[in-house]
Amino acid sequence: MAQPADIWDKAIAEAYASAPADSRILYTIELRHPAFTEPVRVVHWPIEEPEPGVHTLTLEPDAPVDAGKAVPFVHCGFALTLPQQSERAPGEFVVRIDNVTELLTEHLVAARKQRTPIDFTYREYLESMPEEPQLVYHGAQIRKVSCSAGVAEGRAEFVNWLNKIFGRQYTPGEYPGLVRGR
Repeated sequence: MAQPADIWDKAIAEAYASAPADSRILYTIELRHPAFTEPVRVVHWPIEEPEPGVHTLTLEPDAPVDAGKAVPFVHCGFALTLPQQSERAPGEFVVRIDNVTELLTEHLVAARKQRTPIDFTYREYLESMPEEPQLVYHGAQIRKVSCSAGVAEGRAEFVNWLNKIFGRQYTPGEYPGLVRGR
């Protein structure tokens, strides 16, 4: 019998395999903090592109800032570990940004002075569908960031995770078959 984590891994593998062959997955993070003049939005910098660039991607309708708008995401090298699925703990993202650019350094220093958490959103897009994220994780906060030799690492935990809805929300408006008698 397959364990829940195995089912989840298989579902993601199937979704990625069914994506158009010419499309790659764009992994993005958004950082928000009262000390920032605007959200910091970065997209994982693909190795095959020699120069950093910008992707313009449309945010989901319920995004915390700039909902439904097309906004720029700057290429940046980062590594991200998604939360583990567990019934006992909310899990946490581990974010590591290498070669922290001047843009991020200024924001991280400003956030550190205020000592308030950084709001964190993770999104995945298909490059062929920049108008809609395929996966979104809202509601996480980075409370501790360590910086050393151009590398910043932080851990983002979900806030109020017991009341958080994960995955796609199926509503009768979009899926009329959910309502009996129709």
